[in-house]
Formats: sequence, C-alpha cells, structure tokens
Amino acid sequence: MNKMIGDGKTKETSGGREERQPVYQRERLAELQPQGQADGYEQGGLDSSHSSGENLLSRVESLIGGGDFDPGKVLEAVRMIRDAHLSYVRAHKQRLKTRLDEAEENETDFMKACDLVEQKIQGFIEKTETETEEPE
Repeated sequence: MNKMIGDGKTKETSGGREERQPVYQRERLAELQPQGQADGYEQGGLDSSHSSGENLLSRVESLIGGGDFDPGKVLEAVRMIRDAHLSYVRAHKQRLKTRLDEAEENETDFMKACDLVEQKIQGFIEKTETETEEPE
C-alpha cells in the first residue's frame, strides 16, 4: 500500500486493516463463521463469498452504500448483521458451556482429592491416638 506524503511523493507503507485492528478482533472475525457452523446452527445470510478478512461493517457498507435507498439491500444488510451476531453469540455460548463443564469437572476432582487427603489425615490421627492410648 502506498501513501502520499507532504512533498507529493509516495511512501511505501504496509499493513492496512490488519495493523489497525486489534489482534483479538482479527481472531474473533476469523473464527466467526467456522465457530457458528461448528456449533450446529445455520448461518443464514453469511456465505463464503466474503473473504474472512473482510469485516461485517465493510460488507454492510458495500451493500447499502451509495445515494439510492434500496429496501431489499437494507433488508439483506439487517439479516447479515443479525446472522453474524447470532453466529458469534451461539459460538460464545458453546465455549462458555464447555468452560462450565470443565469447571464443574475440576471442582468434583478437587473435592474428591480433598476428601481423600482428609481421610488419610483422619486415619493417621486415629491411629496415632490409638497407639498413644494402648501403652497405659
């Protein structure tokens, strides 16, 4: 990408949207469509004709941009926005459910381990008390 500088010459620049977009947003956009499909929900208006690097805003702008009002294109844009949001939310819900399952499993393992250690300590205390009482 070239950029005009003050003296009328062009300066070589790199990057573009990827450099301006925070890493977490690039990752979210990259995973938006695959995650939505992986969680078993239909994506509706999101199709593979859009590159994964092209963000939702630019797709909506290109669809409804211009001076003329086209209700069909606005309706398509609303559906695109809705489908993208639902896809993200559903994928996020699935990730949350997975984390919740992991947390519950970890809690169960933790409680079992604590119970086992407590039983071992209690057994040792009882054995020690019995040994100290016997010599009398």
